[in-house]
Amino acid sequence: MNENDALYDELGAVALDLAHHLRRDAQRAVEGMGVTQMQAYGIMLLADGHTQPSALAEAMGTSPPVLSQILAGLEERGFITRHPDPEDRRRVRLELTESGREFHAQMQAHWRVASAPRFQQLSPQEVQTLIRLYRKMLQPPVVRP
Repeated sequence: MNENDALYDELGAVALDLAHHLRRDAQRAVEGMGVTQMQAYGIMLLADGHTQPSALAEAMGTSPPVLSQILAGLEERGFITRHPDPEDRRRVRLELTESGREFHAQMQAHWRVASAPRFQQLSPQEVQTLIRLYRKMLQPPVVRP
């Protein structure tokens, strides 16, 4: 055991606990909106620029068949459309419709309400620091010899 192991163990435990609480907040945010949490996550990622089904499946940590079901539900609701990729007509691009963009805005409003009690405990500077650190941690790990 090296000197950082205890710190990493504590960070891992706190991160898992926080992820659980944030997942519950997200569940509350979309409750009653008529979408599953995975559909809501898909809408969020589409709004963030993930337009390729393969990239969306990877970001969501799901298989292509499961993603197909998620997308079919969103398409049925009129939230997304599929278009041939202009650069490679064998591929498909996904796009939020106007209705999908409006729904995304509603989801964001619900998320702000659901997460406010937790996030309001932090100063704006602490939030900026967390965003910077989370983005750093989301980068592919650097393998050190």
